[in-house]
Amino acid sequence: MLRLSEWHKNGEIVNALLLNSVHGKYPVCSEGWIQATLRAMQHLSSQSAEIICSTEPVTWDIATYLAGISGMRIRFIVKAGNIQNGQNEFSASLEDFALDPQKVTPLFLPEEEKLLLSHPRDSWPKRDRLALQSADIVYPIAIRPGGRLENMMNETPYRRKICDNFRIAWTPAGFIPRYSLTGRPWNPLPNGEWLVHWTRTCPGKWPGEKSCDFYHDLLNNTAVYVRNAGETLSRIIREQKIRGSDWKTPGNVPLTAFTALDPGDALALMCWRKRYGRYSFEPFGIGVRKEALLALGARRVNYTYEGETPDCDRAFTHAAGDQGHWVWEKEWRVLGDVSLNAIDRKDCIAIVPERFAADTLKRKIPADFPVHILFE
Repeated sequence: MLRLSEWHKNGEIVNALLLNSVHGKYPVCSEGWIQATLRAMQHLSSQSAEIICSTEPVTWDIATYLAGISGMRIRFIVKAGNIQNGQNEFSASLEDFALDPQKVTPLFLPEEEKLLLSHPRDSWPKRDRLALQSADIVYPIAIRPGGRLENMMNETPYRRKICDNFRIAWTPAGFIPRYSLTGRPWNPLPNGEWLVHWTRTCPGKWPGEKSCDFYHDLLNNTAVYVRNAGETLSRIIREQKIRGSDWKTPGNVPLTAFTALDPGDALALMCWRKRYGRYSFEPFGIGVRKEALLALGARRVNYTYEGETPDCDRAFTHAAGDQGHWVWEKEWRVLGDVSLNAIDRKDCIAIVPERFAADTLKRKIPADFPVHILFE
């Protein structure tokens, strides 16, 4: 079993690799694997080591961010290969993680390894194997027993590279948002017709945010997941912008979605979506008076049934679903982002589930922004 000091006796620069199995989508800095990664990186940053880095999932991202702020030399594996896409990925990663180009050397995934990839995640095993091949010494941190990484590390070419100085037991436990709202009476919104944009915990950086900013915040808060639904709502109000999304939209056109449902009826549709590892939405949102949103181009979604031809713009059309599930949402949409600066303060309102969330939010947003508590 190798030790880093054995390489330094010969004055060589060692290529070091930190490895973590995939963990939860909502990491909190106090989790054991993150704390062990911090200890390992602190040790490596004081040595003559070049660290092998890449991006995705979070376990790779954190190592890349830490190597960057430590000023370490980085050998950066580019998953897109040495073509134009790869060059673009490398440049984008340098900017996203605020890395010093003078200290980063790209290592491109061979083109033949990219031929059969149908999903970006398909490149992860090939990237991991290239990382093991390129490393002189490998520090496993929290590796899932019987998982892909453990099996790969146990292959003959890599066994001698393993150093367990910072290794801890892998655990599947991790933060996920939880709510218990069934049967609780809710406070209606102020009089008038409201359209509500509900938000949720963001698995990773916010839209438009750089990874270096996300990981800075994550590693400086041991108590909570820093991109939870309450923080997401706070960001919307601070930016005065609800950002549109092109996820699964017609023609990938960015849209901002609202519902005409009263909060109580809307929350009855809130559910955990196991496939995506998140709620459909959470009890944090922005309400806008219907008249104000109409002035910004809001339109009701036209639901179509099997065999029907949409009779309006595709951006404002949605399939009804086999059991009418989507129809129940009473969705409205606005093309692109919604600027709250374009809406009179009396025509918008922040919505939170309870008083503690309201107090937390009020400390972070303008004092004159109204806040509505759903459950007293």
